[in-house]
Amino acid sequence: MKKLTALLLALVMCLSLCACGGGEQSKKEEKNEEITSTQAINAVKNNKVGSVNWTEQKIAGALGFKQFASPDYGTTDAEQNSDGSWTVVLKGSMSGYTDDYRSDYDRMKFELEATVSYVDGDIDVDYVNVKEVY
Repeated sequence: MKKLTALLLALVMCLSLCACGGGEQSKKEEKNEEITSTQAINAVKNNKVGSVNWTEQKIAGALGFKQFASPDYGTTDAEQNSDGSWTVVLKGSMSGYTDDYRSDYDRMKFELEATVSYVDGDIDVDYVNVKEVY
């Protein structure tokens, strides 16, 4: 009978430790879900896979450039959404060629809107809209 009581007490202690141990983990996860507006803006500007900058590719595609220079960012704005993600708007200009023969050089203004979220330690950039502005 004493062995059964000791075994039950040991089991209850193990379960109580397991139940109490999850609190710190969830606090850490909540803390990791936050990024600043500067981090969100930089995530959009520097969204790279290898050496390819996806933001520059999206802007060039929207403007019709086949060959292009890095964009000049004029104004940037970031607003935090209720779910903790950020809506980032970048405005600026980009120079490039609209043909393969480098004969049609142009400089165009653009506006890019993206949503930036931080989930499980990864920053995710979703492009909402990229357009030419006049």
